[in-house]
Amino acid sequence: MGNESSKEENAVKLLNEDEKRDLEGVFAQLTTKEGDSKKKVDGTATFDYKAFKEFSKSILPEDISQRLFNLMAHYSNDESRRAANRAALFVIASLIVKGSDAEKAMIFAHLGSASTGETISSNDLQHLCCSLISAAFNSKSLHPRASVWGGKDPDSNRRLARVFLDNASFQPDEEGNFTFDVPQLEKWLSANSLIQRLFNAVFQGCFFSASTLASHDETDSAKAAMGELTDVASLDLNQPLLPRILKQKAHGPSGEESAGESLLDATSVLFLNSHIPLKHRHLWRQLFSSVRDGESFARLTKEITGRGPTIVIVEDTDGYVFGGFASASWETSPNFVGDDQCFLFTLNPHMAIYTPTGYNNHYMYFNQGQQTIPNGLGMGGQHEYFGLWLDHDYGSGHSKAHPRSTTYNSPQLSKEEEFKIAKLEVWAVGLPVESQRVDGSVLDTNLDVQVLIELFTGKAVSGLYEPKSVTQDDDDDEK
Repeated sequence: MGNESSKEENAVKLLNEDEKRDLEGVFAQLTTKEGDSKKKVDGTATFDYKAFKEFSKSILPEDISQRLFNLMAHYSNDESRRAANRAALFVIASLIVKGSDAEKAMIFAHLGSASTGETISSNDLQHLCCSLISAAFNSKSLHPRASVWGGKDPDSNRRLARVFLDNASFQPDEEGNFTFDVPQLEKWLSANSLIQRLFNAVFQGCFFSASTLASHDETDSAKAAMGELTDVASLDLNQPLLPRILKQKAHGPSGEESAGESLLDATSVLFLNSHIPLKHRHLWRQLFSSVRDGESFARLTKEITGRGPTIVIVEDTDGYVFGGFASASWETSPNFVGDDQCFLFTLNPHMAIYTPTGYNNHYMYFNQGQQTIPNGLGMGGQHEYFGLWLDHDYGSGHSKAHPRSTTYNSPQLSKEEEFKIAKLEVWAVGLPVESQRVDGSVLDTNLDVQVLIELFTGKAVSGLYEPKSVTQDDDDDEK
């Protein structure tokens, strides 16, 4: 793999002092394990696969752990691939978390293929993507947030991995399979920022401590915390893969909560969150759930009106799950509203995002109590022919596309064109509208906003409000 000392020197230059310290700690841990890890090759301490497997088992699947160790052993010039040294650990770790697209593509090929690592088949690449998605949810950075999303769907990882492969622009062979070489992998990685971020989350969580990971965005977080909030986006500089959940006061005390019984699992949230505008990715809160709030269009209207950008999720009685992202508040009106940030999507039986075509501006429609125009909630298409429609007579809807919706280029989202609703949820995304900058104030100092800032920063925000303990009386005053 080239001049080892030169590679090690270059690798170390990519690492900050905290990362170097962490890797020294990892190496010390690996070389104190019993067995072959205590052996030395040419006077250099090494570690074996048994030690590395034990070290990485909480995050890495066994096949990835084995191939990563083989890569380090290969760099260590151990032809038997039974031992790896310190230089290999530093070089491979730095290439994984801080390397170029070309270097990460090389790592991808090695981790995904049981052969030489020069190529990887589509099946192996899909399997690697599934493994990385699963491993990411066990990582230090994602596990706390992933664990709050209940109702895990065992097929979600496979569907998201399929999305990554569908983004590939290479033609399959006669058997429907195709093989990537490293330059093709580099091109594919550069077009898939989400898989790159999952890749980073997995291996940063493997090699670096939680405190080091937290320090990566300390400067940006400090800017947000100490009053430099020129706009709401200042809180969203770190591009979270998964949002926090904020409970509504109407459903109990404000604060973080579990998603409970939801149509969404962590993988579905990961997929949707990566497509909404950056400034809305930190925080979600459930406005409406048919399971919790009942099957009522009047209740739906009450809960979602004027609440800012939202995600509407429908499960029909055939088990299809689909919906839309609305970039503006829902307000009853005979007119279409919204903008080209809106989109439609499907989550089951496959995952896909359908963005505006520019053909028309029929992004969002919400109306009731009218005699001559439709009453209900719609996105895309036109009256009586929506890409997604929920009728005001709760329980029915349609998704019409022959073959595609004019607004979003979306196909029929439901199994049947006219569908029945099994479950419906609406999630608001981003800061609550009442907490955003209004009439020159920085942030409205109500309890919800204080909770939000403390969630993001872990401490009271100087200059925004005076910290105080929250008593039951305080909470009652807020209701």
